[in-house]
Amino acid sequence: VFTVHVASWAYDELAARIAREIGAGPRHTVDTTVGGQRPAELLERAAARIAAGGSRVALIAGGEAQASVQALWR
Repeated sequence: VFTVHVASWAYDELAARIAREIGAGPRHTVDTTVGGQRPAELLERAAARIAAGGSRVALIAGGEAQASVQALWR
C-alpha cells in the first residue's frame, strides 16, 4: 500500500490504516510527503516491486488537488 500525504487531513501511517480497513496484510507500506510528482513516483515504485516479484498487487491512494482548492479561494 502506497499513499501520498494528504495535507487536509491528519492521518498517521495512512498506508497501514488503509491496509487494515480493507483487510489487507501488506508486507510493504509507504507514506510520502506532499508533492505533485509523488503519485507518479509511487506508481513507478509499485510497478518496480511487481516486476521484481516483490509484490503481486499494489494499491496507491491519497493526494489532493490543494493548488486547485487554493486557487478557488482566491
